[in-house]
Amino acid sequence: MHAVSARQTTNALRYKGYTARLEVDVAAGVVFGRVQDIKTIITFETDRLDEARRAFEEAIDDYLAACAEDRVEPERPYSGSILIRTSPDVHRLVAAAAREAGESMNAWAERTLKEAAVRTASVHVAAAA
Repeated sequence: MHAVSARQTTNALRYKGYTARLEVDVAAGVVFGRVQDIKTIITFETDRLDEARRAFEEAIDDYLAACAEDRVEPERPYSGSILIRTSPDVHRLVAAAAREAGESMNAWAERTLKEAAVRTASVHVAAAA
């Protein structure tokens, strides 16, 4: 019987708030990755696994430098967390609405915010046409 290692492996790298997913192409002999959670496509590649982090960090630094040179705000990934401060009355109403919908306040707020955002985005797209 083989001993099971407690060591975890991951194929994600993080740097300056950005996350990349690593993949290996054994046939080509390369390690490559793409930055996640942003629309801008940032990729990197190396032929050595031990250089993957350096290649990722260099890709992020190059992206940030290009943004600075072009005087544009770099795209930043979203964490998925939103802190909302509200009055106790609104808090009570949200709790009641979530309970009525059979959802947690978090699930209710996420669904409601998404519906409002899609509706607002649709209005702006229609107005621009």
